[in-house]
Amino acid sequence: MNDVRRPADDSSEADPLRAVTALPELIAALNALRERSGSPSFGEITRRIGVIRSRRGQSASGLPGRVTVYDAFRPDRRRVDVDLIADIAQALGADPRPWRDTCIALGPATGSGPTATVRTGLPEPVAVFTGRDEDLRTVLEGGPVVTIDGLAGIGKTELAVQAARALQHASAAGILFVNLHGYDAHRPAAAPGPVLGGLLRALGAPAEQVRALTTSDRAVLYRRLTRENPHIVVLDNAVDADQARPLLPDATASRAIVTSRRVLTELGATRVALTPMDASASAALLCATIGPERAAAEPDAVAELAAIVGGLPLGLVLTGALVAGRPEWSLTDHARRLRTLPQADAVDRALEASYARLDPVPQRVLRLLALHPGPNAGAADVAALAGLGEGEASAALATLAAENLILPGDGGTVRLHDLVRAFAWQRLHHEVPYSQQRVAMARLGERLRDRARDDALSGRSTPEADTTCTVGCAMWLADAGEHELAARIAASISRALDEQARSDEADALYTRVLGDAPAAARSVLLLNRSIARYNLGRYTESIADAAAVLTDANAKPVHRLNAQLTLGNVDKRTGRYGDALRHYTAALAEAAPLGDDAALASTLLSVADVHRVRGEVRLCLELGERGLEVATRCGNRFLQGAAHSNLGLLHARRGEAGPARAHIAAALEQARTDGVPDTECATLNAQGDLHRALGDWAAAEASDTAALQLARRTGNMPLVASALVGLAIARLRQGRVPEASADVAEALAVADAIGDREVRALVRMTQAALCGAVGAGGTPGDAPMRSELLAEAEQIAHALGDPYLLDLLADTRAGRGMFAPAG
Repeated sequence: MNDVRRPADDSSEADPLRAVTALPELIAALNALRERSGSPSFGEITRRIGVIRSRRGQSASGLPGRVTVYDAFRPDRRRVDVDLIADIAQALGADPRPWRDTCIALGPATGSGPTATVRTGLPEPVAVFTGRDEDLRTVLEGGPVVTIDGLAGIGKTELAVQAARALQHASAAGILFVNLHGYDAHRPAAAPGPVLGGLLRALGAPAEQVRALTTSDRAVLYRRLTRENPHIVVLDNAVDADQARPLLPDATASRAIVTSRRVLTELGATRVALTPMDASASAALLCATIGPERAAAEPDAVAELAAIVGGLPLGLVLTGALVAGRPEWSLTDHARRLRTLPQADAVDRALEASYARLDPVPQRVLRLLALHPGPNAGAADVAALAGLGEGEASAALATLAAENLILPGDGGTVRLHDLVRAFAWQRLHHEVPYSQQRVAMARLGERLRDRARDDALSGRSTPEADTTCTVGCAMWLADAGEHELAARIAASISRALDEQARSDEADALYTRVLGDAPAAARSVLLLNRSIARYNLGRYTESIADAAAVLTDANAKPVHRLNAQLTLGNVDKRTGRYGDALRHYTAALAEAAPLGDDAALASTLLSVADVHRVRGEVRLCLELGERGLEVATRCGNRFLQGAAHSNLGLLHARRGEAGPARAHIAAALEQARTDGVPDTECATLNAQGDLHRALGDWAAAEASDTAALQLARRTGNMPLVASALVGLAIARLRQGRVPEASADVAEALAVADAIGDREVRALVRMTQAALCGAVGAGGTPGDAPMRSELLAEAEQIAHALGDPYLLDLLADTRAGRGMFAPAG
């Protein structure tokens, strides 16, 4: 059969890049180009590239390998080597220039995941803010949600910052600010789930509890916290209403300002539509920047400069800095120079002029800042990127700040406006070979890895912005083929990702880095991904990763220990207590020879908890006391508090008041001194159990009320459910049936939302006891309903194999103990 080809002038072949708007489409076009060129082998394409590059005088060390060329055609690529793509196109007979331009236009496709850093303060305001008085008034007088829309560079963010600052001064509300990266070529738009996690952490919710919540649960907690603690929330650079809607705070107490290039009518908000500044306002802004005397001397030139940059505040500020930096030039000279630049939009003209007058080192720093994957960059990061001393980097940043090319960030760092970043990205790929970009990012990666490792060793908390930067760098390096370094960086940041409840981001990072990781690094990456997936509730995948660690010949003993612990945690959470005990026992065998007392204490407490659930009290007490002893020996106060809390609960449920009080008092002291709200809350629940066992219902209510308030504040939904059950029982025994009914109904809703079967069983027993007083959805003394509730509770208790629940069930059936009907 003859090979039938399309005519050479077919439009799809004449312009194969015409419809390319994203990286997958670019890779598809590259594969189509190879097919149309006769499908030469990757080895042949590599040979042709070698010829092309040798003709340019490039050394053999700069030639790609066959695998590198093969990788360029992979549809799952997240980043491309611009030079390599252009050379592949040339090797396949195409003009390389449009391929290079398309790669650059697409911008970097980072793999850091759709996240964003939440700030509890506002960016520094610009030195001059003028021409927006009416718009500012509309924002201040608007409803609980205000949207600001307009084209890039028109001043949306600055208006939002000015308005939020004014609102904060008037109300003393807190501030939350987050760039959602909706139109950022450097990273994907942030997903609501991770952003809600950051918002909750900024509001004080513990990371371990945020991690356990779904996106919808996070939104519910976020709205409650912003109702109890009013905030002004600035959602900057939203891509659409679907991204912004879940991030809106409670409308009765807090306010939101959302900026976007898109009109967000779906939010039903007060809308402020920004347009370019008129001639008078543009001239006023320029005048304030360059000085009134120079402006007054050449008013026509001021008007011409304002017209050239089209009334865009960013362009006007950049032009003002350019003029102020060259006082020997007249304003007419500056206007003429801008007029002679290549046709481009107003901001590009101003940026091109500012860039051209920089010395080589600040130019290099600006270009490389486009690579920086974090929201802000400090002088040390810039020094690593650019291969400079920290003093040189600081001097270059000072120059860029004087030209208004960078903006101040948090804590002495700097950041780029989206348009400046896009400009720097263009300059980077026109002027810096991809090989040099890899070297720069490798230098930054080494620095970030060292910083994360030092934080872990010293026990310091890693700032969330640093975590974002480190994850982004590891992803970039993995995509660039720096697999060994990417693996080391990914391993170094695991503690910060776990503490900050960024499990979804951790899963994406480890999955990407594992693809090409060296064999020696795979076990720690698999372990970290297993833990992340456990935190996300993806238990089957978590088990598979942990099992892979146990069969990895390169796994270290500490990796095997933590894999067994993770497997045990999965089994315990899913009610497979026998399997959990087997894995915890194996973890104990791994922990003993390591000499790691913290790991040993944690394992002992995990084993003890399984024995508690199984009703094996003697073993539980013995292991709990051993865990407390080891935790005390190594000085780990967190584990000491956890041990005291668990032992207090066990003694309380046995009615052993003396040891229960001692352990509960010790746990509460440590939790309150060290600021560990979850341990404090769990211990208050244990204290409630003790009072219930002693029949002191008023004291039990007080403990449960305190536990519920704390659990609500931290967002710990399992503890919320437990406290509600305790409160319902205490109120039932005091004859306050309507309040007990309301508590138990809420407890059931929470238990069902989080899948807590033990709490659901306790709820059903409490409802059965309520039947004796008021009925449960029926009439007082509704016997059929009571039997149905107890049958469900019994089914759950047997499925979990929980003797404590079975004992409570017997008490409920007999109408005695704390589940006796209200009198």
